[in-house]
Amino acid sequence: VSDDATVTIASNVVLSIEKTANATNVLAGDHVTFTINVTNNGPSNATVVRVTDVVPVQFRVTGCNDTGYDNSTGVLTIDLLEAGESYAFTISAVALVNGTWNNTASVVCKENNTVKNSTVNVTVRKEFGKDVFNGYYRRRKQWF
Repeated sequence: VSDDATVTIASNVVLSIEKTANATNVLAGDHVTFTINVTNNGPSNATVVRVTDVVPVQFRVTGCNDTGYDNSTGVLTIDLLEAGESYAFTISAVALVNGTWNNTASVVCKENNTVKNSTVNVTVRKEFGKDVFNGYYRRRKQWF
């Protein structure tokens, strides 16, 4: 009979993500702010929480309120998100191209690699007589 036993404690992490935009119908050249909110619904803490949000090329990213966000990869890593805790960050962009564009954010963590997604759609319209080139207005002399 042995008194030694191995006990494995499994972490249980349930993440959710919500992505919103301050405007979903804008003119080319307008600024749009995307807000990404990640919540750990527990009951365990989440580590190495990886949020991915690659902003579509039809927008030019102008900033993020979290310096850990990598615009080239669209990745932000949160080292620890405790059970019941939420973390939100914003990405600012300028709308460049007409159309309706999907922008999806996703999240996974070390303890739970099931990807959760949230998508927001933004419709960009061209203002009569204006084009946008690299985020700057260019007036047209003649409209065809």
